[in-house]
Amino acid sequence: MEQQIAQNSEQDIKTVFDRFDYIKTKVNNEFEQISNGRIVLIFLGKFEQQFDTFYQHFIIKQVLLDTEYYKLIRIEKQGKISYLLNFPLILQYNQQDNLIQQNLCISKIYAEKAFQKMQKCKFHLIVDANQIFGQDTREKVIIISCDSVFQFGKYYFQENSFSLLIPSQDRWNLCKVTNQNEYNSRVVNYNEVLKNIFQINSYTSLKIIQSDDFLNYGKMMHYLKKNQDLLINLFNGLLSNFQKQLLFLQQMPIILCQDDTNQKVERYLKELEKDLLNIQNPLTHSFANMKKVFTLINKINKGNIALELNERIKRKNSIQMKQFLIDNNIQNIIIQPIFNDEFENKLNEILAFFDKYDISSQKINKITEFNNLKINLKFWCENCEQLIENTLYELKYIVKRIQEGPKNKIENGIYFIGVTKSGKSTIVNSIINPNKLQSKKILGQKCNLIQQGIQTKFKIDQGEISETQKISGIYTGQKEELTQFFNNQGNNEQEQDVISCEELLNVGFINQLPQNLFIFDCPGFDDNRNELMRIAHRISLYNYFHQTKNIIVFFVMDISNQKFEHIQNTFDPICCLLKNKNDIEQKFKSWTNLILTKAEINQRQEYLDDWEIAFRGQLEQNYSFYKKLFKDDETCLEFLKPAQDVNQDIFRLAKSITERVQKQLQQVECNPDFELILDEKLWMLYLKCMPKIQKRLEQIFQLFFSQIDQYILNSNENLEMIKEQMLRLKYCLLNQEQYKIIHGLDLNNCISILQKISQWIQGNQNIKEICFLLDAYINDIQSIFKISEYCKNTLILQFEVKIDKLVSKIETILKMIEETYNYYRNQQRFKSCAFNSIIIIVLLSGAYASVSSPFIQREISLILILMSSTLSLELFTLKQLFLFPQPELVIYLFKSKYKLYLQNEQEMENQ
Repeated sequence: MEQQIAQNSEQDIKTVFDRFDYIKTKVNNEFEQISNGRIVLIFLGKFEQQFDTFYQHFIIKQVLLDTEYYKLIRIEKQGKISYLLNFPLILQYNQQDNLIQQNLCISKIYAEKAFQKMQKCKFHLIVDANQIFGQDTREKVIIISCDSVFQFGKYYFQENSFSLLIPSQDRWNLCKVTNQNEYNSRVVNYNEVLKNIFQINSYTSLKIIQSDDFLNYGKMMHYLKKNQDLLINLFNGLLSNFQKQLLFLQQMPIILCQDDTNQKVERYLKELEKDLLNIQNPLTHSFANMKKVFTLINKINKGNIALELNERIKRKNSIQMKQFLIDNNIQNIIIQPIFNDEFENKLNEILAFFDKYDISSQKINKITEFNNLKINLKFWCENCEQLIENTLYELKYIVKRIQEGPKNKIENGIYFIGVTKSGKSTIVNSIINPNKLQSKKILGQKCNLIQQGIQTKFKIDQGEISETQKISGIYTGQKEELTQFFNNQGNNEQEQDVISCEELLNVGFINQLPQNLFIFDCPGFDDNRNELMRIAHRISLYNYFHQTKNIIVFFVMDISNQKFEHIQNTFDPICCLLKNKNDIEQKFKSWTNLILTKAEINQRQEYLDDWEIAFRGQLEQNYSFYKKLFKDDETCLEFLKPAQDVNQDIFRLAKSITERVQKQLQQVECNPDFELILDEKLWMLYLKCMPKIQKRLEQIFQLFFSQIDQYILNSNENLEMIKEQMLRLKYCLLNQEQYKIIHGLDLNNCISILQKISQWIQGNQNIKEICFLLDAYINDIQSIFKISEYCKNTLILQFEVKIDKLVSKIETILKMIEETYNYYRNQQRFKSCAFNSIIIIVLLSGAYASVSSPFIQREISLILILMSSTLSLELFTLKQLFLFPQPELVIYLFKSKYKLYLQNEQEMENQ
């Protein structure tokens, strides 16, 4: 996964670099200075490859420059010198054709370079009307304005006087356009085009923008935006994955080693914090700062601390570490530069290109994940020494694996309990699949296995790792009856923990058992995967016992391995849950049984004869009942080692179990009482996490605040969908009883609100993709509260976390959406393209004060109030979208307003 992300990142950078590098290599030519006052006719377009025919009849003419992108001609008549400058590719644009888009960019840049040498000249612009969309002259004029055809970076022309050339059979239709939207047309021959243009005698001067923030290259801005959007997604993705890696560093098991691993992780995080959260020179999360951000991260990730950590992780490749990688679906944990030197240099070149041609959007566009990184780093550096992330991970790991047990009380439950590889699953299979077991030699020992090709819910171990990792069961009643016990559980997978015998192809001895009986195969409580799994198993067992009226336990013991710790691990899970510890000794016949597996003939008797030699009094204090179980012929069953004729032994055992179950269930109910006593390890985890609840909640809502911005700005959803999502989020914060919005989280409402927010995140793919850490942190809080339930909530301190900023943000977003809709509804009163075109041209020219019509003034005011900006890029796109359907216009208006809102918010914070 990490390798794929890296490859995709490098490919995206290479793609953008190659595109921009192609443009850069094509714009190396320079123009000579042209004297002040000279007339320059600017021809924009191909003119059906007939541009040369316009000046061929001049006696004195000179081709000064001639390239694929431009042609500069000097002509002279009667001592008057003029210049013709043609950009044939400057009007072509195709979203699907990268080369055509690049040619337009190259043409625009060359035009800017040319105008730099012609600043004091007089100009007239002639546009190839065939290359402009529109049914008639009026529509073509509107499109010229919308496409910012007369914008050339630092230089631009007002659209108050220019000409359109339209081919008409073997002649040209020359149409003069004035600022009164008047069109004066005449049909001329090829050799009369220049003569008639000179006769128009209408020239305009070159305008220069006041600041680089107003750079505008027309449709070239679309191309830059397309590539910038690609990089914004890339940067957010890279920084999101970087944060995941930082989290994994703090969660990994080896951080608990009795060495300085944790100190190394802490030093690494604090070095990142020092450089990225520099108080004297803080980096904002604007696109423009990403060069510095990635340079700093790469420098630290190449440093000694990172190298030492990598070496430590490599050396400590334990079983627990391998399992951690598997659990989190990652290949390895390694600190390395986000980019290698080659791609870092390419990225720097790309960002330099944006600095030169699109500085304003770099300031406006935000990389939300960098803001998230700063929030997380602050929390991590404050809490790394206490191993909080590792503690929360372990707590969450346990809670995730706790089985809630039956929803309602079940009548009868048969539980098979024993250490890993004692033979529990084999015994359960002997009841349901007695004909499907076979004897096979594995690792030098004969074992009972399910025949190849036979599917079973109760897998039999074939190595040193336990196959049974949760309580699994089978119900002797009907399938539809299961829903009253195991349907609608918190964990959807849990519905599959128990199946009905109706789902089995072979029922074996099940039909000899009483109806409505549950048989449970329990995991080994000495589980050899990790300690956290064992803790979860014990709580799960309590949950099942607590919901079972009549309990029958079969302790399964490998007689060939009678070590004290095996006996201890077999009985402790039950003994520690018993409210009265004597129930297992005084009433063992009513609810307990012992199955000795892998037994030799007469081996049981040999143990009884030499009991003192075998155990040397180790069992007398806490496990004296074991001998009673072991000795009692009624409660103790033997399952002989796999022999040649395995079926006979299997049938005998299965028959004995069913008979024993029937007999115990016929006795007067004698169910022991159980109580949950938390494992000491779990207590320690819980006590460490409790004081951090408030800090974690504050971190959650800081991240959430930031990721709402990311969702708003980067979502492809239309405005109505965004509005619906915001209303759903607002509903999450609603107090259902008082029907008021909640402005603070406390002990009483915390979990319900977090659950609703988590559901809100999961319910929208756009949100879900950007909220990995946020959702993980919500799960942390839910895990703490889940363990608190088992602790009777005795240790939770009162707290309150204010969420006024979140509430205010939601209200602001909804208000902006309504403002946008109101503006657009007002626009519907003026559906005329002509009216909109007037507004567009006024906006383009910047001549707001000179507008005489009160209607137009009001509409322009509405736009500027809504936009709160006159940035050329914003106006350029706005003008273009006036011709587009409502959804595209309103979403653009809204996002533009929201960007400016975030800008103002940032400026206020900086103050």
